Amino acid sequence: MQKADIRAVENPISATFDLASDVYDKAPKVRKMVTYSRAFIYLWLLLDFVLIVALAAHPLVSLLLAILASAFLYSLRWAEEREWRIVFLTLAAVVSFMLIFLGGAAFLLTLLFVLLYFLGWIILDMLRDIRKFFDFYVVRHAVIKAVRDANPVVKIPEGPDPVARLLTYLKHASSDTEHVMSQPDAVKRGVTLRGASGIAHDFDAMVLAQPSSLWSLIGWAYPGWCMLVKMFGGPPKLDELKYLKHAAEDVAATMKVPPSRVIALWQMKDGQSISDEAYQFVTSQVVTFRHHGDTFVCSLEIVGEDEDGTYDLVPFVVQNPPSA
Repeated sequence: MQKADIRAVENPISATFDLASDVYDKAPKVRKMVTYSRAFIYLWLLLDFVLIVALAAHPLVSLLLAILASAFLYSLRWAEEREWRIVFLTLAAVVSFMLIFLGGAAFLLTLLFVLLYFLGWIILDMLRDIRKFFDFYVVRHAVIKAVRDANPVVKIPEGPDPVARLLTYLKHASSDTEHVMSQPDAVKRGVTLRGASGIAHDFDAMVLAQPSSLWSLIGWAYPGWCMLVKMFGGPPKLDELKYLKHAAEDVAATMKVPPSRVIALWQMKDGQSISDEAYQFVTSQVVTFRHHGDTFVCSLEIVGEDEDGTYDLVPFVVQNPPSA
């Protein structure tokens, strides 16, 4: 942190980058603090849960009500819409009031413990939002810096066909991608994948980083990622891009793996170009994947092989894990 008058600004643009770098440098410390705070609150909630049940005049009924209240409060992590959050909070509050009146002789202590229990879950939900914000900020800062430092001209590598050349380019996009693509069966050509809707979707290539077992079951640990490539005979049209977005989301829901990149590939010939509608779609829409309360998004990309031996990338995407 700079120890200076925070009101003094010499160059607004450089000052903005310096401020962003300061926050980026402090992000690991903030994340560690959030992790420790969450662990402490979880331990307190466990102790509070036991005390509420132990002080109750009817322990078995209080146990069932405490579990029900915990379920409603835990469900806040999946409730993105304000209306659903109000419903879960209202139900949890009703059950909590019932717990208070089961306190018997220890009514005042039960009142205190139930209120602290309710507050603890609310704080946990807020800490989760803080953690997600800093995760987003760290990735976003790294991406912007990488794009600023990157070479805007991307040359097409050697290869027998457009898909093979694109896979070579993607393999060298980052060390993580290179490691994954070097694994057996990580890269597949000409795949047909069945989506959650039951419809089979064809892709010209897929790269899959396998998730951990815990992620597939309960949404914890390493989520893995996948890249999907679809080759088009000409400039991808708006309806084709809409279907590609739907197909990627449908397949990701079945595989339970967040998509990292979804690419529409084509060869640019005779001055062809994508339409304004297609350009607007890929620069404004994202592929969305939801799993156990977490939402991941990635851009839909159009990659064109230009006749001058370079890629035309819309938009330019830095290869990172999918953003949550």
